[in-house]
Amino acid sequence: MNIKFKKLNKTIINCKKCKRLTDFIKKISIEKRKQNINENYWGKPVTGFGDVNAKLLILGLAPAAHGGTRTGRAFTGDKSSDFLFTCLHKAKISNHPYSVNLKDGLKLKSTYITNILKCVPPGDKPTAVSLHAVLIGEQSIKKPLSECRILIQGGGAIGLLCGLILSKIKNNKTITLSDPNKLRLNECSKYLDAQYVEPNHKDIESNKFDIVFDTVGLEISRQQAIEVVKPGGSIIHIGLTQPSGTFNFRKMTLQEVTVIGTYCYTNKDFEQTLGILANKEIGSLDWIEFRELKTGGEAFRQIHDGTCVAPKIILIP
Repeated sequence: MNIKFKKLNKTIINCKKCKRLTDFIKKISIEKRKQNINENYWGKPVTGFGDVNAKLLILGLAPAAHGGTRTGRAFTGDKSSDFLFTCLHKAKISNHPYSVNLKDGLKLKSTYITNILKCVPPGDKPTAVSLHAVLIGEQSIKKPLSECRILIQGGGAIGLLCGLILSKIKNNKTITLSDPNKLRLNECSKYLDAQYVEPNHKDIESNKFDIVFDTVGLEISRQQAIEVVKPGGSIIHIGLTQPSGTFNFRKMTLQEVTVIGTYCYTNKDFEQTLGILANKEIGSLDWIEFRELKTGGEAFRQIHDGTCVAPKIILIP
């Protein structure tokens, strides 16, 4: 490896500019996954590897929590590496059909592998889903998002993230967020400037909102969404809780309401999400709570009973 690459990789490995990412990596490396409990985690940013004079560049998005973050090499020690290196070996690009750790003797022919982001980010996928939903809502409406009256149903991670993107990136200041859990509403209010109400509040009126983001996905939330959306407005349906139920298709048809279902994102959304998180454009993510996997039953009970405070809980194996 030439001197420039060695210097670059040393700089990447020693980087601690983003405290949020540094803390998350440290947490993963200490708590570990059960099947890797006796291993020493790499626990630092992950550099690229391969032939520095490569003709082929394979570019991933970010290291896996218990893949690259554990082993110290991109696409190493997880399911994505199993698939990738089986293919690369068949194509005679790698000398092994596997990538296990830094000492496995793996070599690449005219190929270099790296990630856009060098550290595993917390909250990346929900943020990408939320960004995609907001962008779809923006495309569906006939005026700027900053001028829209918006209702977000549900104060979970995706609901709060939609609100943060709408407020801090799209400059919307007329957001109402509803959730029956007062504890969660109070937690969300620490991070997002919005009106916080329970779903039956008098301010959630018929034909009032330009866009409704249903992040709950219950029959009752869909019924409310079609009731309170304005003629010509949009419902962005993200929630996956209840797959069927009655819905006022008559109003949707007569008042030309657009209903769009989404729970996905594009590579471009994900790339933009990494930039948003790295630059802290939506503020602190301290509302994410980390718990041990063995406490998962209690976490789900709290979510079901409406006593969970955190909008997002990540279970660490």
